[in-house]
Amino acid sequence: MTLRILLKAFFYLTGSFLHELAHYTAALLLGKPEGFSLIPRKEGQRIIFGSVTASYNYKVYGSLIAAAPLLWWGVLYLILQHLGILQVALDRPHFHLAISAERAGESLLARLPFLWLALQLLWAGRLSSQDLQEFVRGLVSISGVAFIVALVVCVIIVKNFWS
Repeated sequence: MTLRILLKAFFYLTGSFLHELAHYTAALLLGKPEGFSLIPRKEGQRIIFGSVTASYNYKVYGSLIAAAPLLWWGVLYLILQHLGILQVALDRPHFHLAISAERAGESLLARLPFLWLALQLLWAGRLSSQDLQEFVRGLVSISGVAFIVALVVCVIIVKNFWS
């Protein structure tokens, strides 16, 4: 392995751990986790920073396990909102997004650990090509279509309930 790959693996170790932890936790809830690895390896032209293997009863569970790391973007959003860096208002029919450069730029050196954490959470929430393939594969299965139909029915019921 080259020095560049090792440095990149070290820099993104926390993000890779959080990414794989999300897969592993989802596998615990929806199936049976069978393996967890943070050992970087090269497969063809791709670098794999970690992996989780799991077995599950329905293909749609594979989709949900594959998409689990997206939760980290929600965590990052909540942190940015709490710190006042990101402000979002959902006023029907308008959507307002404001990023406070003043708050974000306050003592950059003091915020360096936060910036590192934000980068790690961005990395942790990113879905790999394998995650995307597994996500789509599960949704185009019979259980995936049933899940989507059930979700749509639930949204319609809730919408009618609240109106």
